[in-house]
Amino acid sequence: ATWGPQPDMVQRLLSVACMAMLLPRWVGAKVPVATLARSLAWAWLVAGLVSAVMGLLQYAGVDASPWVSTSQPGVAFANLRQRNQFASLMSLGLVALLYLANTQRALPSGGASPWRAQLRTACLLFATVVLALGHAASSSRTGVLQWVLLLGLAWCWSRLPAAPRAP
Repeated sequence: ATWGPQPDMVQRLLSVACMAMLLPRWVGAKVPVATLARSLAWAWLVAGLVSAVMGLLQYAGVDASPWVSTSQPGVAFANLRQRNQFASLMSLGLVALLYLANTQRALPSGGASPWRAQLRTACLLFATVVLALGHAASSSRTGVLQWVLLLGLAWCWSRLPAAPRAP
């Protein structure tokens, strides 16, 4: 009998190495919490979008191995190997997208041109569609409940009065 590392050990070591490289920079530079929150939101959004594309490839029956786990056509779970986890990642991607959209809206425009605002809106819509398609491909009822709750929360938050901006 031979002994060796588990198949997912490479991903775990890579994640730990990335965090080990970023953490001293964040702590040493005394990065503001808002910057850390935006970084985390971008990480969740990118992870959600990449996984959504993987799930859509699986759903369509495209063989993208060794990068994407194989599955039967019509079944999508990306590399998470479980539909509900995949749907939860799509929900996390939506939360990150809503956070980023809201924080960008709160920033002063600085004389940005109208085409940049239109491009930003198009990117937000495209990312939402990709996440929604990935979620739909998962066919997870848990994910449906998560999205309904998130949309309800987003609607409630949109009704709250705007917080005053710091000078």
